Amino acid sequence: MGLHSLLADANFTVSGGQFGAPYFNFADGAGQTPDFTSVPLYRGETYQFSDSGVSGSHPFMIGESYGDTTSSLVSGGPLNGSGGTITVTIPSDFNGSLYYFCTNHSDMIFEFTISVPAPSVSFLSKVTAPDGATSDAFGFSVSHSGNILAVGASSGDSGDIADTGAAYLYRFESNGSTTFISKVTAPDGAANDDFGRSISLSGNILAVGASSGDSGDIPKTGAAYLYRFESNGSTTFISKVTAPDAAYYDTFGGSVSLSGNILAVGAIRSDWGELLNPGAAYLYELESNGSVKFLNKVTAPDGDTNDNFGYSVFQLGNMLAVGADGADIGGLTNAGCAYLYELESNGSVTYLTTILAPDGAGWDKFGSSVSLASNILSVGAENGDSSEVADTGAAYLYEVESNGSVTFLTKVTAPDGADNDMFGYNLSQSGNLLAVGAYGAKPDSLYYGGATYL
Repeated sequence: MGLHSLLADANFTVSGGQFGAPYFNFADGAGQTPDFTSVPLYRGETYQFSDSGVSGSHPFMIGESYGDTTSSLVSGGPLNGSGGTITVTIPSDFNGSLYYFCTNHSDMIFEFTISVPAPSVSFLSKVTAPDGATSDAFGFSVSHSGNILAVGASSGDSGDIADTGAAYLYRFESNGSTTFISKVTAPDGAANDDFGRSISLSGNILAVGASSGDSGDIPKTGAAYLYRFESNGSTTFISKVTAPDAAYYDTFGGSVSLSGNILAVGAIRSDWGELLNPGAAYLYELESNGSVKFLNKVTAPDGDTNDNFGYSVFQLGNMLAVGADGADIGGLTNAGCAYLYELESNGSVTYLTTILAPDGAGWDKFGSSVSLASNILSVGAENGDSSEVADTGAAYLYEVESNGSVTFLTKVTAPDGADNDMFGYNLSQSGNLLAVGAYGAKPDSLYYGGATYL
């Protein structure tokens, strides 16, 4: 176990001592002030807290309960202004509680948040379309399952039909490279259908959203298409899915997610109640004969006009994540948020929690994409900032706890990010791989040619 490197430093100084929270003053090796109300300590890591002028009236100590000075996790202390160091080693399987406190005053106590270490992220490859053209928006959506990667290009061409949209399939190779397999288009595609705006691959079933497709006689309602991925690399069309309450410009199919035999589809301009365009998500069950059965329409517990609820959807097992990148948070316009739900066996859903960015700002559009793998939730913010570039886009990783709450882990940005890349507009994770789409990236100087990062 080494000193934790995801904080600015794992060596902290402690000074002062006062009755108001956070009770003591902290600084890391870079002179920054860690906020332990939002920054967790991680299992499997070691931390040091050094005396830098702790008040003798308020001795500082760390333990598993108030007054605990003999914890096996802690050596050294208390700190009382005479120098010294407290070393804390948190076991990888630790499930208890850890506190810092003043040994003289029981009301001066604070509980640390304990989490799993943030996963590391290594860059593997940059993928582009074999027939890429200016403004194809390749990378507008991404999904992968096993060793197969699917990428949407919502303005790609199909034969003589310009800008109808397309999807591309690739195989991951053991060395981290990718091999192109197939290009997929809609059987009834028309110009500006936005086919490929969203995409989801689960096993050998591929779902592709076309948010401006038609539903019967109702134009531009949006639709989703289902395909079977065959062993020879080809695809077979299965079914076209539309909303039971389809209306003009609902943008149904703006997001799609497949998990097992359940399909989730977002429609950010769907109306419900007295609200105009708050957005919704629709759940369907895939039958063995290729047909689909409508299950439920899901809405936000605190939905408002133009929230864009359903801008992104992702489900895994009995968990459903929905992004609302147009939601206003704490007075920040379009800061965005995401919601977690539990899918019940009868097709209903139970709301669990709302997720926010730890450094959210107006117009970040946090929630533009969501993805789940095991107990890790990824959320994209297409206009988020990196440490060096504003509005390049970012992705945030969270741990989903067994009670449905979430703990922030880390923030990911592109290694060659530029402004307006839209990195994080869409993303997908499977196992230890994270794919992030940046449809505004400019490969080989192609304006909005788009790219995907692994």
